Amino acid sequence: MTNELESWPTKREAAQQAGVSVRTIERHIAAGRIEARPSKRGLLCNPKDVAALPRAATAVITPPDAGQESKPGGENAASLVAALVAMLSQLLQRQRIALPDMDVEELRFLTLEEAAVESGLSEAHLRGAIRDMRMAAVRDGRQWKVSRRALRRYLSEISDE
Repeated sequence: MTNELESWPTKREAAQQAGVSVRTIERHIAAGRIEARPSKRGLLCNPKDVAALPRAATAVITPPDAGQESKPGGENAASLVAALVAMLSQLLQRQRIALPDMDVEELRFLTLEEAAVESGLSEAHLRGAIRDMRMAAVRDGRQWKVSRRALRRYLSEISDE
């Protein structure tokens, strides 16, 4: 039995193997998902139980080129959002969770000026719709921003009236 425990990792080693925090290992031990035994080295974890844990997902995001200026809502932001959605889809597929099909451009926020150009309505009209809470918007500093989805929803509402 002593020889068997020598191959068992400590909580810290188990956390490194599983790619999770020591606290997560402690939670699995408390929940009974990992068998643990005390020893002179500390609490040891059954390596079979550690190996059976789902691996932590890791993602690497590279920033835009240093020479490029990053603008909110610009091409860099849109490509970053597209990359994040792709990574999220991969992570959810590993967990067997379906992500609904969505167009990343639907999630992009437009300034009122951009929304006015896209919708054919005046900025004042859009500001009034926001003020009357008929169109969802967020405040970005001193500017209002509207998602394409919210703009499209508002346009369909006023066309039905």
